[in-house]
Amino acid sequence: MQFLSYQSLCTRILSNRLRVEEDIDDGSHTTIRKIQVDGELKRFGILDEEEKDSICAQLGNIFKNRIRDM
Repeated sequence: MQFLSYQSLCTRILSNRLRVEEDIDDGSHTTIRKIQVDGELKRFGILDEEEKDSICAQLGNIFKNRIRDM
């Protein structure tokens, strides 16, 4: 019985070392639209459309880097 347990654990450990997990971003969780954050941006006094676009792009990049956490 111990040999069987060892064999299954050994295979599992080896597969964990060799397996590469890849996060695929389809944009469903990382795309930020201005309408989603418009109220907060207005509250902070950000009214310029170009600045809003820039902030949305920056937030999207942060979410893309942290996609595994979401």
